[in-house]
Amino acid sequence: MIRNDNLTVAGGRTPLEQLGLYLWGIPRSLGLAVWLFFVVGLALAALRGWRHRLPLTRLGPAAAYRLTRSPYIVPLSALALHFASLLAAGYHGKRHLLPFVPVMCFLAAIGFSRTSAKLGSHRVMAGAMLLTLVAYQMYNAVGVEAGYAYDIRNALAAKVSEVASPSDDVVTFTGYSLVRGSRLAEGSEATDSRISSEFFVSCDIE
Repeated sequence: MIRNDNLTVAGGRTPLEQLGLYLWGIPRSLGLAVWLFFVVGLALAALRGWRHRLPLTRLGPAAAYRLTRSPYIVPLSALALHFASLLAAGYHGKRHLLPFVPVMCFLAAIGFSRTSAKLGSHRVMAGAMLLTLVAYQMYNAVGVEAGYAYDIRNALAAKVSEVASPSDDVVTFTGYSLVRGSRLAEGSEATDSRISSEFFVSCDIE
């Protein structure tokens, strides 16, 4: 994902605009219930880190060395690099949040556990959480996925039949857009994107 998605778009959005879009996308990627507990877990983690912070007099090369030996440095450094590249890319895509979802769900689990323990109603909260998740999944299945009931490849195949005759050479790059009347690119067509055919077709699942 870092290799294929983290590309810089000239004249794209500023890092501040990117930050706002990705922060706004977190509740939608987690769902409202999980997002609320993620906020609680993040606040608890930040509070714990503040309480166990090193005094300024102890900060220095020794503290930096201990940080590099921490088991958390590998995933955190990778996520930090990924996030920095997203801010600099100038292009926003919701799927770019996927590498952060496991960490956010882990913090949400901490938030849920601590909140239910504080309120003393673990079963009630677990039931409410489960109902919220099921309701959101039903909304996603009915309200969101219903929009993809029609396969766009039917329209693509109809368009090919409309503009190209059966004897015309129609080329595509991927198996997903390999519709009736087309063929996959071969050789230099696929490796160097040198299409000799007059017709080239493509489509996306969205």
